[in-house]
Amino acid sequence: MDTETILIVAGIAIFIVALVFKFLKKDAIVEEVKVEQKVLTKKKESTITYGKVTLFFGSQSGTANKFCNILSQEALDNDFEPSVEDLKDFKKEFFTQGDNLVILCMATHGEGDPTDNAKEFFEWIKNHQEENAFKNIRFTVFGLGNTQYEHYNAMGRQTNQHFERLGAKRVYKYGEGDDNSSLEDDFNEWKENLWTELKKIITPIDLTKQNDQSAASHHNKKKSGTAFKLVPTEAAEINFENAKNDGKKYEFLTDGYIHGTVANVKSIKELRQNNNDGSTLHMEIDLKNTNLKYKTAMNIEIFAENDPALVEKVGAHLNLDLNQRVELVVDEEFIEKFKYPFPSPISIRSILTKFCDFQGQLMKKTLKDLAKLTTNEEHKSKLEKLASAAGKKEFDSEIYQKKKCLFDLLKEYQIVPTLEQFVDLCPRLSPRLFTISSSDVKNPEIVTVTDSLVADKLEDGSIKHGICSKYLINFQNKLKNGMTGNRIRVGFKASSFILPQDSKTPIIMIGPGTGIAPFIAFCQEKEALLEKGINICPGEFTLYFGCRHQNGDYIFREELEQYVKSGIINKLYTAFSRDQGSKVYVQDLMIKNEEEIYNTFFERNGLIYICGATAMGESVVNALRKIVQKFKNIDEQEAHKFVENLEKEKRIIKELW
Repeated sequence: MDTETILIVAGIAIFIVALVFKFLKKDAIVEEVKVEQKVLTKKKESTITYGKVTLFFGSQSGTANKFCNILSQEALDNDFEPSVEDLKDFKKEFFTQGDNLVILCMATHGEGDPTDNAKEFFEWIKNHQEENAFKNIRFTVFGLGNTQYEHYNAMGRQTNQHFERLGAKRVYKYGEGDDNSSLEDDFNEWKENLWTELKKIITPIDLTKQNDQSAASHHNKKKSGTAFKLVPTEAAEINFENAKNDGKKYEFLTDGYIHGTVANVKSIKELRQNNNDGSTLHMEIDLKNTNLKYKTAMNIEIFAENDPALVEKVGAHLNLDLNQRVELVVDEEFIEKFKYPFPSPISIRSILTKFCDFQGQLMKKTLKDLAKLTTNEEHKSKLEKLASAAGKKEFDSEIYQKKKCLFDLLKEYQIVPTLEQFVDLCPRLSPRLFTISSSDVKNPEIVTVTDSLVADKLEDGSIKHGICSKYLINFQNKLKNGMTGNRIRVGFKASSFILPQDSKTPIIMIGPGTGIAPFIAFCQEKEALLEKGINICPGEFTLYFGCRHQNGDYIFREELEQYVKSGIINKLYTAFSRDQGSKVYVQDLMIKNEEEIYNTFFERNGLIYICGATAMGESVVNALRKIVQKFKNIDEQEAHKFVENLEKEKRIIKELW
């Protein structure tokens, strides 16, 4: 072979080697980013079981449900057989006839009340008087609460007490967490020794020695992926109305979404005089052609959706065709207890838009799961540190303070999960709850919502809106541009704000900011009743309203002035906190009018309604305590007890957030 030929062959060889190296390197980079299917719900190899554990949740927004799901995974890892159950589906005989191990995660709603799904259960255990009725139940309770509320963790504590009273045997310490500061950390600290302690008490069963070999085989079966697959299909997307009675069990929040009702957005307008300090939108929803009926000042759930532009970005990051429809197929091993995250067939766009919360506040559990999905050891180590107890300060500064969400971390750590993994990683979108600012007496077909938009300024100067806030902004833009098809999914919830139809009962209403919403509804109802000449009608109205600036965020100003002029509102007191040198709030006006409040509330047996932020609510109640203490000539402790009893008697009615 001559020299020229040798050089040509050598050159070709070098080119081929370089090309192979290039693709190998590319594959290595892709491997770091495009993660393989990994286990988020994996069972540990074992021939031992400690038996069944049932995890019940009382949940309003879904957090208690999430905690039960976390405990369920840990139960599997520790050779227990878990079952997560919604308390609305509880069976009395489970507690009175069975020998069962039970863990309850109980959230407190409103003013020390049970969550909607736990109301019937709590009333049952509270009124159950049979001694030792739960004698065969082994239990522990974790309560979810918020120290901003006066009745902190009332449901967790009372559930724990009732189980003890009914003779249930405690197998682990009672725990509770504070959503005002460190709920997930409190939960993690509480459960740290849970399974170790349970294993000390419960005798394990060797499945290989059982007659039912199929049970042993079932227990030992392992998963190499998620409990379901999303298989491409050409079938048309399901009508969610058809999913209401399809016989499937859906996840807690998904079930709520499915049972919502679609209505038309009629209008959205800005209520503030200027937007220097934010924005407050007022939305009218048309209930015509729906089966929905509401009552004055009820609560409305809005099932907000993710911003379409952001959904496109998420789809691009995950390398997904958003228009592709998929069928959810459950692995046989899990189908008996499986709860569907959404109906199917369904488009990937609908999954990401309607069901996946990739913008909300991150849980540390999610960071742990993300760490399993990266082959980059540096990234894995950092995520694990952020999720650990030792990384609490870093989590606060890197995640919480910077408002980072799941999608931010996927980009930052170059993680591209499969669609199934992404669905597992994401919590479900939870509905946003508002107190209605309209009256069905005035117009039963129009319901209105008043929302102060959530907008956080990030380090880079950009604005991050809350999910529901952005959802309403998008509606507003559509209406401005004359677009049609503005459909919204909603549902109604009962409210404690109900007007007494007695003209002899004076009403004091305290609602700064959007806390005024139910009192606009009250005024509408009173006006409509008077116009119709109905004798049964609310009595004297006194309203305390507060905001920052009289010419900035004084919402419903024209309406309130008209209500005063027409006599619907008998007395209106306003506090504009930033319009003078020293700040003035509604509670300051109450102290200024202390004699009038005492006479109206105590001498004339009036009612007080308080709506708005929890901190404001506590300040208002403190002002009432001072008024009681002064005019009844009692000490601070007696005044506190006196006001507390008035709340129990529903003379003081609060809806705070």
